[in-house]
Amino acid sequence: MKRLRQVGSDFVSGFLAGYSGAIPLRSKDPGLCWKASGQVAFAIVSEFSGPNTVEEDAPLLFGLRTNSFPPPAIYYHLKSPKVCHKLGIQSTPLILDTPALELIATPDEMAQLGHWLTAWLDSYFYQRTTAPDPPTTLLSVIVNEEYKEVATDITTIGPDWRFKMALWTPAALTSWNTFLHK
Repeated sequence: MKRLRQVGSDFVSGFLAGYSGAIPLRSKDPGLCWKASGQVAFAIVSEFSGPNTVEEDAPLLFGLRTNSFPPPAIYYHLKSPKVCHKLGIQSTPLILDTPALELIATPDEMAQLGHWLTAWLDSYFYQRTTAPDPPTTLLSVIVNEEYKEVATDITTIGPDWRFKMALWTPAALTSWNTFLHK
């Protein structure tokens, strides 16, 4: 839990460096919310796998989730007139459900992704033809008709990168696959 707090704090700081209008959430899982298109968007960092969530020998991996399954802290914060005023939204705002990015990374990699997420959101909403360069390689993984995993770097996909919402770092993918196939 202490590691999650530290990584989450680094992630939030990186995000705030790229977008100062966001508000950090006080919740079990570190995160923040911000105004996007007149609605409220959010990002949460949580434990994807590790001794506390899967099995004792599972690798410690963190997940970044945007606009998918809002945590209770979002609703708590949005009851505050001060928060609504700071975000510049009405008192009963809608919560965005797109883009619903899920990204799995090691703790060290996750801490670096806060600032990149602001560039990713900007590129997504402005429909840029290429994904912004991440601080580490990010892979979109699919299983083909032969039941083999095919991993593609999102910076090489072209305009279709906007439809790849489940991403992994190579280190996280290797750790997870090693754990699953032991």
